[in-house]
Amino acid sequence: MSFDAYNFDRVLFTEDDFDAMSWHDNPIHAIAFGPGDYELSLDIDYIFKWEQPLPGEKGYRFWISPATLVFENVYDLQVNQPYPYYAGLTITGVLREEMEKERGWPANKKVWKWTLGCLESGWMFSATGYRQFIRKPPILFNEQRYDIEERQGYSFECPDRP
Repeated sequence: MSFDAYNFDRVLFTEDDFDAMSWHDNPIHAIAFGPGDYELSLDIDYIFKWEQPLPGEKGYRFWISPATLVFENVYDLQVNQPYPYYAGLTITGVLREEMEKERGWPANKKVWKWTLGCLESGWMFSATGYRQFIRKPPILFNEQRYDIEERQGYSFECPDRP
């Protein structure tokens, strides 16, 4: 069986894709507040797919792309970081729950309470949705993260921004 390429046909995902996406074991490399107003941006390695070990191998392999995950209209951010001596973050899961709209929200926008579970912490915030931009085609790795040099450092690059 050959794994020369992972076929994907798009570089933008939104809250409409939430039920088909998983961020389990996705490392967060950098966090930014912005660049737009009320945005929370995460530079992550997005795992598209876990490949079963081949005969004679023990470990899984992973189709991974560097990505920018941007939550929109963020407010009421709460961070619980009980591990004071660890500076990394790995997402274990993302949950959302629809909230009652406050006065002034556009009728066509849902507001969600987001829970971003991490091995090292927990993040909760309210936001109207997200955009996730895939910055490079997925590559098959033996580990669940890109090497920082392979991913060419940290980035919050988004195709819809100058």
